Amino acid sequence: MKSTDNTNTRSGPKTDLLPNLTRELANMDSCIRCGLCHSVCPTYQETHLEEESPRGRIAMAKALTEGHIEFSHDLIVHEESCLMCDACTEICPAGFNMETLGLALRTDFRAQNKSTHRINRLLLLPLIKLKLLRTIAKSLHTFQKLGLIEFFKKSQISKLFGAQQLEKLLPSINDSFLLGDGQKWEVPSSKGQITIATGCVMGVAFPNVHRAEIRLLNAMGYSVTAPPQGCCGAVHAHNGFTKDAQEMARSQIDAFNQTEGPILVDASGCTAHLKNYPVILRDDPVYFEQAEHFSKRVVDATEFFAPLVKDLPLKKLPGKIAYQDACHLANLQKIREQPRQILNAIPGIQLEEMTDPTMCCGSAGIYNILEPEMARNLGRRKATSVKETGATIVVTTNPGCQLQLESHLADEQVQVIHILELLDKAYMYDSNNNSDTASA
Repeated sequence: MKSTDNTNTRSGPKTDLLPNLTRELANMDSCIRCGLCHSVCPTYQETHLEEESPRGRIAMAKALTEGHIEFSHDLIVHEESCLMCDACTEICPAGFNMETLGLALRTDFRAQNKSTHRINRLLLLPLIKLKLLRTIAKSLHTFQKLGLIEFFKKSQISKLFGAQQLEKLLPSINDSFLLGDGQKWEVPSSKGQITIATGCVMGVAFPNVHRAEIRLLNAMGYSVTAPPQGCCGAVHAHNGFTKDAQEMARSQIDAFNQTEGPILVDASGCTAHLKNYPVILRDDPVYFEQAEHFSKRVVDATEFFAPLVKDLPLKKLPGKIAYQDACHLANLQKIREQPRQILNAIPGIQLEEMTDPTMCCGSAGIYNILEPEMARNLGRRKATSVKETGATIVVTTNPGCQLQLESHLADEQVQVIHILELLDKAYMYDSNNNSDTASA
């Protein structure tokens, strides 16, 4: 790593400039520099550079916080190239936590105007104002129907803006949206009420996943409600917009306080962040206890369905299937067996394990936009792993993973599908039940 001229001049701890990193010093001190993290870190595996490893990033962050080195462009680039997939946390024998360090780094970098990710806060506004996001999505759908997006792709203008690669990551927008605006799907003699989080991207780009989830729950005898809600704030938190993320967390807690029972989430990245609200709001004297109560209600959809799947009437779906472990499901939530339990319960399925199934696919929220080269390399690596299994279907649990996989498997005879959509296809519905309530 290149350093500035005063790299070796100790200027003293930067407690005022880097308050969030300062509170992470004990976490950084826990690193015993064994290097075990190298074996699972996506960026190290691609570059074999120490500064692109968790151990290297910890050392640089600690030296910066303690005043041994100053800010430099190279330091910030290497710190921000971390995908925050948390594979290093999962394998660390000493208990180091990359999620909290990463959040602290990006918060302090953003506050000091040092971030090299020149993403404007306004670009994330549609995730705060979901009506704006849905308006944009509907406009994109109109453009798709009129053929304007295809025209733009083939034009020289798209090359000037570098938009051709970005377009591959866009979902096929549906003109029918499942909005979290107080809708309910009731069933007679209900076993109980399940509250679902509809999110931002999931509700716009993958509404069919929500519909599959509701059909399954209704068919199993559960009533479902989706209160008026917003984005969970994960993208904001992971890009240093901490105040926005905190405000969004408070808003979500307020929205779900009007409901009871478990909060079911079908986007694993969102599940992890919603469960992490006590960390996001740890300094909030009003909301911290509410955040703890809220996080205990949050359940990933795979957690909920896994113990029930053995009792479901499922039809045969023959074929080879590969499963992509979403980082924030496998590493942050330790949920690995439940999705496989669901898949193995479907008759006819032959589950083929990938090489390095938990290696990040390169999506990581908006990482594939901010770090396109590394994201492409990791996407190609993951696509190769999928193809080596011989599977015709790859199953995932997260919208970012699904978009990334679709973009890299577009020319292959491989379908990418959310696990709940696959389970929905296998479920043998009773024609007398009310399970068609989410089919509109």
